[in-house]
Amino acid sequence: MKSELRTELKSNLLADRLEEIVLAIKPHLKLIGFVLAALLAAVIIYAVVRARNEKAAAEAWSELYFSANQTEKLEGVYADYPQTSAGTWAKQKNADALLSQALVQVYVDRDMCDKLLKEAQNGYRSVLDKAQEPMLIARASFGLAQVLDSQGNSAEAAREFKKLLTLPGAHPEMIADAQRHLEFIESNEGRGFYEWFKTNRPTAPKPVDIPSDLGKLPNQPDMQFSTPLAPSVPSNTESTPGTLAPGTLAPGTLAPGLELPLAEKSSITEPPAVKTESGTATTPPALDQPIVEPTTKPSEPVIETPKVDVPKTDAKELAPESPEPAAPAKQDGDS
Repeated sequence: MKSELRTELKSNLLADRLEEIVLAIKPHLKLIGFVLAALLAAVIIYAVVRARNEKAAAEAWSELYFSANQTEKLEGVYADYPQTSAGTWAKQKNADALLSQALVQVYVDRDMCDKLLKEAQNGYRSVLDKAQEPMLIARASFGLAQVLDSQGNSAEAAREFKKLLTLPGAHPEMIADAQRHLEFIESNEGRGFYEWFKTNRPTAPKPVDIPSDLGKLPNQPDMQFSTPLAPSVPSNTESTPGTLAPGTLAPGTLAPGLELPLAEKSSITEPPAVKTESGTATTPPALDQPIVEPTTKPSEPVIETPKVDVPKTDAKELAPESPEPAAPAKQDGDS
């Protein structure tokens, strides 16, 4: 009986306590609802922003991968995604590319080299201001030290190389290279080199002015060879067999105004005479006379059979001799 009373008494106390809490919260229900709604909105906004950042980071890494070492594309990646890790790496690669171009021009055009080194220096300092990855910080510090060394600032370069030795993200090869640079800077040979380097400033050679009319050579000979030829024959003229068309020359003749040399004239001889069927001797036409073809077909030559003298013989000599008759055979009854 006492236990039941105790249980009922506890339940009444819990109900009273809940009622007091509800009464205390009731005036602040609107404020509590507003806070809960704000928390829910904050969670949703955070999820959306995080999804966008992940998408932007993925796009930035993709563009960084395909940009290779092209400075314009790398600078564009950094400009489009400045708050992403890929954007910071793009700035680092862009500074590395500018440093490489400057080292090519260091002994060719010092003015161009200084311009590229200045751009690379600004890029490395921007990376150091935003980078959080130890490896990226180490690479930017190493690049900045190389830029200062290429500018001839040996003291500042040595300070950056020493700082690199203490960075946790520095690669062993990077540390070894920094140590070699420090040894050279502190050596007597290095001091002499930096003094010579500051005074020696090569400039780019002046461009050669190439004339645009190289194809037109002076005193070019006339390549048009002209020879006196006979006048051309019109295509609409009609010619008859055995005659030459007007304007043409017979074979072996020369154009008017041309003569053979004396040696060639003396070597020309008259052709031999040709006997015809009638027995008369004719000579072929001269070279300066036109050749006329015969209008009638020549007659076929008559072939004569030569006569053969046969010796006369007597008919008796030619007649064959008759054989003598054979004697009759003797019979047995005859004596």
